Amino acid sequence: MSPRFRATLASLVLTLATLPCASHVAAQLPPISVPKGLTRFTMDGALGSYDHRFFDSRREPLASDFAKDSVGANFFGALTAVEEILKRVTGIPTAGLNIGSTNALQQISVGTSGIGLAHGLTRRLTIFGYMPFTRVTVQAHISLDSTGARSGFNPADPIFGDPSGAGQTASFFAQFNGALANLQEALDGGAFDNDPAKKQQAQQTLTDGTALHSDLFALILDPARSTFMPKATSPEGVALLNKIAALQNLLVNNFGVTGFTLTPSLPTSGIGDEAFQELLTNPDGPIAGSLDVPNIYTLGDVEVGAAYLLLDNRSETGEGIALTGEAMARLPTSKLDRPELLFDLGTGDRQPDAEFRLTADLVARRFGIRMAGGYAIQLSGKLQRRIAPPSQPIAYASTLAAVTRTPGNVVVFSAQPFYRITPTFAFVAGARYASRSMDTYDLFENQDSIPNAPPSLLAEESARKWYEVSGGLAYSSPHIPLGDKPKMPMDAGMMFSSVVGASGGRVPAAVTVRAYLKLYARFP
Repeated sequence: MSPRFRATLASLVLTLATLPCASHVAAQLPPISVPKGLTRFTMDGALGSYDHRFFDSRREPLASDFAKDSVGANFFGALTAVEEILKRVTGIPTAGLNIGSTNALQQISVGTSGIGLAHGLTRRLTIFGYMPFTRVTVQAHISLDSTGARSGFNPADPIFGDPSGAGQTASFFAQFNGALANLQEALDGGAFDNDPAKKQQAQQTLTDGTALHSDLFALILDPARSTFMPKATSPEGVALLNKIAALQNLLVNNFGVTGFTLTPSLPTSGIGDEAFQELLTNPDGPIAGSLDVPNIYTLGDVEVGAAYLLLDNRSETGEGIALTGEAMARLPTSKLDRPELLFDLGTGDRQPDAEFRLTADLVARRFGIRMAGGYAIQLSGKLQRRIAPPSQPIAYASTLAAVTRTPGNVVVFSAQPFYRITPTFAFVAGARYASRSMDTYDLFENQDSIPNAPPSLLAEESARKWYEVSGGLAYSSPHIPLGDKPKMPMDAGMMFSSVVGASGGRVPAAVTVRAYLKLYARFP
């Protein structure tokens, strides 16, 4: 930096620092209340983007819930009951249906443009309304790597299997049914009555065989069957076939029951990425989802409310303190995400809120600060949801239910110090803390419960806290009522903000730029 430039910069800073504050001129953040008889028109916009999030105090990629090292019941929650059967049949405590690992990317941009009106009914009372329009853009991708997979498609599955595998499995169960019937017939006919120990063993074998038949049928052919089965060469597959072989040998060698020689068809390979995409999107499959990510531009949640100037001892130069209370209702006018769109995002919560805020403005010469605290009571709303915890974002279509959601109430505290660089311009900084309590979900009236999918799963890890910092430039000129030609106020500004930390549940690590313009007019 040259000596001449440093001298020029020092001169500019000194000039700004010594500018007088003219009467009636007080640069600050936009006033909350509106002078009596004036109407304020607000136009604003914001653009936020994020591809990371905070979860449990960690910063991680936004698509972390879609990216798993091992895809099984930890990814498709409906497989939990299936894996329990597999553990029971194979005797392997860690048995599971691993079809490989997933890679996923996700980036979200949310743009909001809004218009607002506020009118000063009295010197202290202002009423206002705000109508936001929101554009949501989602970029997302998910793929499967089946390297190391221990499972593949169930050959007997009517959608993703094959006729040969289905035929073999059907013949296996026909032989199994016949073997159990023959053993039952031998017991009923007294074939083992002369040998009590052998009769007891036959009865136990019939009991164990019936239980194995029930488990295998539920695993392979039942309407709630698994879409996946362990590969024949996997530890689970080997253990399953050995269990069947042991029963077959026992029936032949100990009780003379023959004709039971087949095994169910097990996959010989994993599924590739193309088949995985088909699994997610096939309308006849268990998920029946869509990977489409349409851009949304629609109305957000409209706000209406009132502000009351509780205390105002500011001078004509703006120095002093003002205290304003606000009460606001947020209306359910936004668009919800669609459950079948796996990466969809709505434009709001679409449920009513009641919010209360208290704001204090303090100004002393060139310095000032706005401090605010708020509490939002979030009321319940009805929506359709596929019931699964947030860690399993791709849920089976069979878990779809009508639920009532009551989002957790929100507490917010913020501080925005500013420094007036001229009578009408100010540098503004900011810090904001927000805390949201746990959501609650219940089944809607007349909605049947879904096995293994209580609505409380949706509320898991919903409580969270987060922290934002911001900075920008604000312009504000006050109302100067001079005779027949008063000077109308105007407010404008631009702010950058970023979520810098969070704890508890999932919070987008969003970076947002906001701009606003507020114009005033008096109508006869």
